[in-house]
Order: sequence, then structure tokens, then C-alpha cells
Amino acid sequence: MSAVPHTPFNGDQYIGVELRRLIAAHEIRSIVETGMWSAHSTREFRTMVSGRVTTLDITTEHLVEEFGSGAVEDLAALGIELVLGDSGETLAGMLAGYGDEDFPLLAYLDGHGPDCPIVEELDALATDWRCLDRVVLAIHDCIVPHKPWGYNTVEWPWSGGPQPLGYEVLKHKFPALYPSGYAYYYNEKAEGCQRGVLYVTPVLGNVT
Repeated sequence: MSAVPHTPFNGDQYIGVELRRLIAAHEIRSIVETGMWSAHSTREFRTMVSGRVTTLDITTEHLVEEFGSGAVEDLAALGIELVLGDSGETLAGMLAGYGDEDFPLLAYLDGHGPDCPIVEELDALATDWRCLDRVVLAIHDCIVPHKPWGYNTVEWPWSGGPQPLGYEVLKHKFPALYPSGYAYYYNEKAEGCQRGVLYVTPVLGNVT
């Protein structure tokens, strides 16, 4: 099979640049990704930190389709852990297997299928005390005010009907994860697939 071009973040290099800046600023040790698709971004995460890289997805279908039958083993050889299953249900158990030395953590949340599990993912992060004020979030596919970039729509019983995925529909979840306060912002630039990204960080100095 011919070499597959490496296109992390669906061709949006600005995401990678910003993540590397955040990793340095907050002394991130490990990365957790939900929604790997074919794992281009997952491989890029492996180059960003020396600690653990874990990806969660409900299927390896897209990974194997693009990279072949040995794709899962190839990820393992790179030191990337793959957890199969609904990330809303498996994330808490996966975090329990992390050691204290694996924090602070970057969580790249991109598992936004028809039954978007992001609320359950945020709850799982907030129930692990080691994540409190010690996790940086990058949430892909969010609406960015005054930008034409793509975003996903979500709907929950409490959301009042379909809503754009973004800060307004998720903000009630952040205080539990950041008891000392947080900051949030959106990407200012986009290329490739041109999707919105919401970044949420602890108040700088609280990550230790």
C-alpha cells in the first residue's frame, strides 16, 4: 500500500500550533483524545508529549480502511493506547488507570457522533480529582461567533431543542472541572476543513 499522507486536524495546521503552545504553557504531560477517526491527529499527539497518549473511539473502521489491517498494531508500536467503546462510558475507567505522574492532561474532544457524548466526557473528567484545575480542553467542531467555519449541532433534554455545539451549551459543566476558575477562547484562524475549536484552560498557575 502506498504511503498515506499525514494530515492531522483535517489539514488545519493552526490547531497543532495552538496545542503545542498550550502544552508548553501548562506543562502538559499526557493527551487523551475522543474520536480518532483514522488517527492522523492521534499520531501527531504522539509527537507533542513524552507521556501517555490515549485515544477512545467506538470503532476502528476508518483507521483500518485507510491504513490497513495492521493499523491498530501500528498505533501500539508508537506507544498510543486505544480504548474501544463509547467515550462517555469508558473515559472514567481509562483515567483511573493513569498515574498521578500522567497529569496535567490535554483532552482533545472530537467524538461528536449522532449521540454526542461530550457531556458525559466532561462529567468523567470532573469526577477525577487529578483533573481539577489540571486539564486543558480542546473541543473540536464548535461554533465560533462571527466566523463561517463548520460546527456540529447537539440536542439534549435540557438544551431546548437543537443547539450549536459551543461554549453556551457547555458552560454549565466547566465550573466543576475548574473550581479555581477558567478561561476560554476560540480559534482565530482556520484552514483545511475549517472547523471551529473551543479551548478551555485553567487559570494559568493553577496547573501543577
